[in-house]
Amino acid sequence: MGAEFAELSPPPPWRKGAQLARDPFREVPLRYLGYANEVGEAFRHMVGVRWVYLTYLVSSSYVAAHALQQGVRASRPTSPHGGIVKTLHESHVTKSGAVVDTLVWQGLASVVVPGFTINRACALTRLLLRQRVIQRQMAMSPALQRWTVTAVGLGCIPFIIQPIDRLVDRFMDRFGRPFLKNFLP
Repeated sequence: MGAEFAELSPPPPWRKGAQLARDPFREVPLRYLGYANEVGEAFRHMVGVRWVYLTYLVSSSYVAAHALQQGVRASRPTSPHGGIVKTLHESHVTKSGAVVDTLVWQGLASVVVPGFTINRACALTRLLLRQRVIQRQMAMSPALQRWTVTAVGLGCIPFIIQPIDRLVDRFMDRFGRPFLKNFLP
């Protein structure tokens, strides 16, 4: 299951001449682990903060595992004739660059930006509901208010993924990767 949804991921920018290859961390079932913190943020006001931290641990573990996998992938020799074409130094830089690039991209696109976005969407929803209830324009029980906030948070997730991915792509292309190329010679 999920193989039919698998995406072909572009090679890391540190690996010149690489072909598109299957990326198991971008296949549907495994990729959902990267969204755990968004679910945690949607449920933040219903569960203890430790549960929310646990969802961040799951998402961060996904990011770290993906970065390590990209480093392993980048360490494989690349040559149109099957020979090893990298020097030891080039191989090290390629691995480092792939790991750091993936850590930064995934950290922003899977953990930091979506977590903040869902947190703020839920906080705004909660604030608006409280104002309406206080002004007696709506009659909602506290339980219904909590579930409404959670539903809004969960409902936002499918709509924020692609825009955040594009935003992080632009950021990395414009600022992150040029900096990394200077930082990792």
